Amino acid sequence: MVQITKAEVMYKYDFTVVMAVYNTEPFLREAIDSLIGQTLGFSHIQLILVDDGSTDGSGGICDEFKIRYPENVIVIHKENGGVSSARNAGIPLVKGKYLNYLDSDDKMESDAFEKVLAFFEKHEEETDVAAIPVRFFDAQSGEHIQNHKFSIEEDVVKLDEHPFVINLSCSYSFFKTESTKGIVFDTELAITEDGKYALSVLLKKMKLGLVRDTTYWYRKRSSGEASALQSLQWKTYYYLPWLEHFANWALDYAKEQLGYVPKFVQYEVMYDLQWRLQQTHIPIDVLPLDEQARYREGIKGTIRRIDTDVIIAQRFMSEAHKVYAIMQKNGRGLDLRKTEDDIELVYGQEVIASIAKMKTVLEFLSFDKNTNSYSIEGFHLIYGIENELIEPCLIVDGRPILCDSVKQTDENYVFCGEEIAQMVGFRASVSAEEAKMIIRPALKIQGMMIERTNCEYGFSFPISDAYEFGYANLGQYVATVHENDIVLTRKRGLANAIILEKSFLNEVWGKKLGSARKGIAFRLLYPVAKAFKHRKLWVVSGEMTRVEGKREAILQFLQLHKPSRTRVVFAVEKDNYDYHWLSKEGKCIDVESFQYKMLLLLCDVGVFSHEDQWGCFRHHEELRNLYARSKHVFLQDEFTKDDLLKQLAC
Repeated sequence: MVQITKAEVMYKYDFTVVMAVYNTEPFLREAIDSLIGQTLGFSHIQLILVDDGSTDGSGGICDEFKIRYPENVIVIHKENGGVSSARNAGIPLVKGKYLNYLDSDDKMESDAFEKVLAFFEKHEEETDVAAIPVRFFDAQSGEHIQNHKFSIEEDVVKLDEHPFVINLSCSYSFFKTESTKGIVFDTELAITEDGKYALSVLLKKMKLGLVRDTTYWYRKRSSGEASALQSLQWKTYYYLPWLEHFANWALDYAKEQLGYVPKFVQYEVMYDLQWRLQQTHIPIDVLPLDEQARYREGIKGTIRRIDTDVIIAQRFMSEAHKVYAIMQKNGRGLDLRKTEDDIELVYGQEVIASIAKMKTVLEFLSFDKNTNSYSIEGFHLIYGIENELIEPCLIVDGRPILCDSVKQTDENYVFCGEEIAQMVGFRASVSAEEAKMIIRPALKIQGMMIERTNCEYGFSFPISDAYEFGYANLGQYVATVHENDIVLTRKRGLANAIILEKSFLNEVWGKKLGSARKGIAFRLLYPVAKAFKHRKLWVVSGEMTRVEGKREAILQFLQLHKPSRTRVVFAVEKDNYDYHWLSKEGKCIDVESFQYKMLLLLCDVGVFSHEDQWGCFRHHEELRNLYARSKHVFLQDEFTKDDLLKQLAC
């Protein structure tokens, strides 16, 4: 005879879904329909819709479903108070044995609840929480980075044995309702409130269930009101409230409950914190300077509470950010250990980074026929090295050449105004003397010459390592990339040039990288179009003419100082008003057209308000040696006539 427990008598439904609803009219029906269509049967699911003061039609949609399903749909209308207060309003009405908090713009795979129920029936006493994989839809596809935990073979994960597991969402998690008694969402949090709720439950048994063969569909919006996650850095609640009510709360609460802080708790805090280390600055109108300082120092204080091995174990954190965090944790730099050809940064016996493998970005390579030399510019990224003289060099055919240092800043490695890595910019000239020259970037530190082995190639660099047979014609030489070397080989006639191009086109066709095959058409037409180009060509973005003050300055310059035999073309959307009036000033083309892209490849100077105007070539590595040959001028702020003349000189 099957015995029914007291707990089971208390629950009318297998599941309750508490759905906070705020201005998601375009998506709400799809979310609710994903519950109605569950293979388990919608009658087994209680749905509590909490309309959190929506100003669109969301509240009416909630009422519509209440009328259609009066037995198991409850609707609450309340003043806007945020997702935490909305979910809390629904918690007292929960009558399901298991509890979920589906977001109102997402959806569930049709078999999700059936499979989660089967999991809990099998593992009822082992865990209070089960998670399902997350995949994106709408404006983005693919898997969520937190799906990594599903590579673990166990169905029930012991978090003290697998501490590097992330489970910070209540949307794709299912909870035993009994285990959530007395737990509510923190209304002081408008971000990571899910993480606090989930950790409160997970700390009871420190076990997480994994249900692999279904999906939570997470919408990345392509339309409608921007989601909270897409504008967080402009919200005050993203900063100090997060530190107090989530990060430090998690570490304090775990210590209070267990007498120590489990590594899985530390890992989840550090996982969330790592994204904050990537924020370059805080807008002054969001947080005053004194609170910015409190936040920045608070972040460092939280890092000091995280074990070093937890920092090192972060899977999505850059090496530079890890080194910075370890230095904050320990209050000092890492130890340096010299090898035969490198300097390593070590913590204990573990190598955290090495000078040779830190990133070098090559930005410009050009030929000066007046000096018969090649100019190379770029920067080295350096971190974890303090108070050391760093001299940028090039190794040319085995001989070191000292470069000029150029001060630069990379915002990818600034945390709230504080540099976490040095950018050592360099510029050098190499005389064109030998039939073949091999050039490799290097650094001289502590009297030791260290060759760099991790090169990347800026958008304006004419070659990269994307293709084995990629090349660029520069003056007397053909430039190629081999491993981390720039190889300059003296040109050997038309026949050899044809062989080079044919080998490259064959590789492009065979690799099928992105839209590369479309780029072949441009490469084939380019020499024909170039043959008919008898004047210099400037392409001016229509964006430049829409900024107050720039319109008149640019047009005046073109009228008074345009070099002879120079054609100026304006590029703007054809359906934009600017297209018509700019046509009166000169030739105007549609930025969406094939002609625009071809003229960009042919132009001598491209004038834009920002670098993204070259975005049409962003993923066209097969065209790199064509678009990189033009002069790119980005005029972002105020400029004078003389500045403009200097920049546009060609």
